[in-house]
Amino acid sequence: MYFESDYDKREFLGREALIELKNKYPKIFPFPIFFATDKFSPYDACFIKTDDHGTILQRVKIEIKIRDRVFPDYILEPRKLKSIRKNCDYLNDDEVTILYLNFTPENTIIWNITDMDSQDSTKLMANKATSDSRTNKVNKDVIMLNPEDGIRLNYIIDPEKIIREHKSKELKKKEVKTKLKNKGINW
Repeated sequence: MYFESDYDKREFLGREALIELKNKYPKIFPFPIFFATDKFSPYDACFIKTDDHGTILQRVKIEIKIRDRVFPDYILEPRKLKSIRKNCDYLNDDEVTILYLNFTPENTIIWNITDMDSQDSTKLMANKATSDSRTNKVNKDVIMLNPEDGIRLNYIIDPEKIIREHKSKELKKKEVKTKLKNKGINW
């Protein structure tokens, strides 16, 4: 499978892993998940909580991160939180929840960052943009997140499995299209 950049690969893997997570934990993710289509969207995915009559109760925005290592604390950039909130300006506070989903080598952690104060940040030497370079460090504003404060799920992302299964699905789609083309719709 070809990806134009490490960023694109991580975006793909994060989305596919969220689908697996939804299947494993349907009570946590009980509604259909929609993925942002704009590369520059402030969040990666969302779902809409509704009642039995289809009335919208709440919108849940999800930011996804894939971590290559286990850390004592994880970081959230305050500008990311501000960007998601700005996108939700048209909603009342009780109409939106913002989740920060981190896939780590040990498990998956979800923090509810809805009420987090973006002013509670600290400076940290961190990657300027991890997907571009892991050596280009800058003094960055970050919010420190303790894994104990999040919800830990028994799910470990397996990138090779995700890519293998995706290739298999694409191959099956191609086979069906070929059969339909060769044998017609009535086969």
